Amino acid sequence: MHSQDRDRSPQSVQEAVCRARELHGAPDGGLLFGDDVDEGVAGLASDAVPPEKILVHLEVLARLAAARREGPLGTTAIRWLETQNVVASGESESTRSSSREMARRTWHDGRQRRAFVLHTKPSDGTRPDRCVRIYFDWDAERNVIVIGWVGRHP
Repeated sequence: MHSQDRDRSPQSVQEAVCRARELHGAPDGGLLFGDDVDEGVAGLASDAVPPEKILVHLEVLARLAAARREGPLGTTAIRWLETQNVVASGESESTRSSSREMARRTWHDGRQRRAFVLHTKPSDGTRPDRCVRIYFDWDAERNVIVIGWVGRHP
């Protein structure tokens, strides 16, 4: 990627995700994008969220991966993200205990399908195509953060 492209704000969510893949993709960058990410991006309204905000969330997740690689965080991933001004949460106990709801939060992680419960919240739109979530999980075996979904809130 040319430096002038890196300095320019992404013009679409798809471009933001592509740039994050190039800049922060595993193994060196610490983010591994699952096979369902592009499908999620395609389902969003083009103006659901500023693309730069998606890129920032993915960059912060790459920094989280780097911090995890260095050792224990000393806090939860959610609290660590909050210190970086990224709104994030885990699924509620009622969602976690519902097989139907967890099936909607199961995506391919590059090897197999897995359930994701942690997500960042780049937008909180009320329409489904504007309520964007980035679902992620730490994969200790691969030493990366897997991005399972960038798309509509399930």
